[in-house]
Amino acid sequence: MSLRQPGPGEKPKSSIFSALSPAPAAAPKPRPAAAPAPAAAPVPAPASAPKPALESEALTALKLKMEALEKKLIEQARAAAASPVYAAPPPPPARSQDNELLKKIAELEHRLADFGHSAALSASQLKNIEESKISARREIEDLLKAVREQQKYSGLDRQMHEQLERAWARAEEVEKKLMEFYASVLALETRRTESADRASDKTASAMELFSQRLEGLERKIWEGSPAGDLHATQEEFFRRVKDEVSRQEAAHEIFLKEISARVDKLAANDPAGELRAAQDEFFRSAREEAARQAAAQETFRAQIADSINRMTVNDPAGELRAAQDKFFARAREEAQRQAAAQQAFQAEIAGTVGKLVVSTPAGELRAAQDEFFTRAREEDAKRAAAQEALRLEMIGGIKESSKVFKEIFENYVRVEMELLGNKIYGETEALRREMAAATDESRKFLREQSAFASEKAVEFEEIARANSLKADAVTGALDAAARSQAAALDDFSRRLQTRLVAMNADFSAAVKAENDARFEKFGAKYADALLSVTFIENFRAAVSESLDKFGNYGVQLVSFLKEVDPEQMEKVSGVSGMMVRRQFAAMKDMLGTLDAQISRLRGIKRGVEEKFGDIFKDR
Repeated sequence: MSLRQPGPGEKPKSSIFSALSPAPAAAPKPRPAAAPAPAAAPVPAPASAPKPALESEALTALKLKMEALEKKLIEQARAAAASPVYAAPPPPPARSQDNELLKKIAELEHRLADFGHSAALSASQLKNIEESKISARREIEDLLKAVREQQKYSGLDRQMHEQLERAWARAEEVEKKLMEFYASVLALETRRTESADRASDKTASAMELFSQRLEGLERKIWEGSPAGDLHATQEEFFRRVKDEVSRQEAAHEIFLKEISARVDKLAANDPAGELRAAQDEFFRSAREEAARQAAAQETFRAQIADSINRMTVNDPAGELRAAQDKFFARAREEAQRQAAAQQAFQAEIAGTVGKLVVSTPAGELRAAQDEFFTRAREEDAKRAAAQEALRLEMIGGIKESSKVFKEIFENYVRVEMELLGNKIYGETEALRREMAAATDESRKFLREQSAFASEKAVEFEEIARANSLKADAVTGALDAAARSQAAALDDFSRRLQTRLVAMNADFSAAVKAENDARFEKFGAKYADALLSVTFIENFRAAVSESLDKFGNYGVQLVSFLKEVDPEQMEKVSGVSGMMVRRQFAAMKDMLGTLDAQISRLRGIKRGVEEKFGDIFKDR
């Protein structure tokens, strides 16, 4: 192939091959041995080959790099040509420059192979990290679902426990209220309204004291010891009756002493008018005393009737009421008999006083006075005997009434209380059985839920194991793919190196003749390198984006782990709690693995930038 000469109007272009052979003027003249140098004369630059249509910035940068390389080669060639040559000319410098160019090309190819290998490894790592992220997201979703279910079951368990505690508290409260009700059911019957009208302050206070003692007696009777309390109440009643009789006897004795004093006074003076006035005053005093005694007896009978009415509130048979009516009938008969005796006594006194008015002698008056006092004492003795008989009869009636009341209590009240107690016990026992059944159902439900949670935990464990196996398989597949890619790249580099060696051999054989072809091939090679540079830049951008994403994922995972309280996790019991804690530990390990992968990607990015820093520093 002939070399192309520049035209008459064309300017020789400085290229990488123009410096291989210096111009004839540059050769020293005294050296004829340099005659073969015309073969190395500057060859006009060949016509420019058709340039590829690449207008991007990467093409501009590559051209700048090529021009800088050509300038360096021209300077080296000029320096070699300027040096004096005294010996035989060395071999053409084109061979050394070709070797240097081949070394540069081999270095570029080696760097390209390293970059391809690193890109393949980075792509496999990115794919592995993406799949790990997807698997971790799925595991986190399953774990969160399990945690929500566990929280739901824990809430249900806590709710059932609270309901059971409230039910037991309610049962205890109902039982307590029932006991209080049955303890005070008879006391409520004793709280009736008492009569407000009383004859005197003394009678009202005595009646109130008597009512209080009867209430205490009734309460003690219902509590289970009626005999002793009833006997004590009877003794108190008899003591009060005896005191009342003694008081009446003392008042009657005082009255008799007053009459005796007045009669003595009349016997000494014997005035007829004063005797009549004394007689009228005596009759008036006797009537007042009789009315007072009748009122006291009526009040006393009313108190006894009220007390016995309270005792006979729950008298189903009416026997105590009959005994009460019999007692009051006999008391009324005795009162009528006493009233008749008192009227006869008053009539006798009136006759005696009439005799005193008719008879004026002192001896007859003294005899009548003695007879009057004798008969008065006899009448007092009879009345005292009648009162004692009445007291004994009243004691017998009260004893009979207490006996009847005791029989009624034993036969009816105690039976009713036992029936009521049995009914309460039956209702309480039924309530307890219902609560026990509800508790058993709750326990059964909790056991079922625990078994379900255990099954879910086993299922989650199997899923995690399957995911682990899948991850191992994916890792193996990625390793195999990386090895295959590395083998393919090695094969490609060997074939490329063989081809480059062949091309360099052809280029060395006809470097000047094949200048245009070599330049086109060189441009094609650098076009491929330009594409590789674009790929490297895209790869660096992808790695940066992946680092940002992984950083965000790590931050989210750290925030999620911080929101979970370790103390709350320790409180979760059972197999599900162990699984939850294990999953959170796996998440923490995965966070460490993610940090390690991020550090590794940063190292890869840093290595790429260091290897191709001369390309990226101009951008």
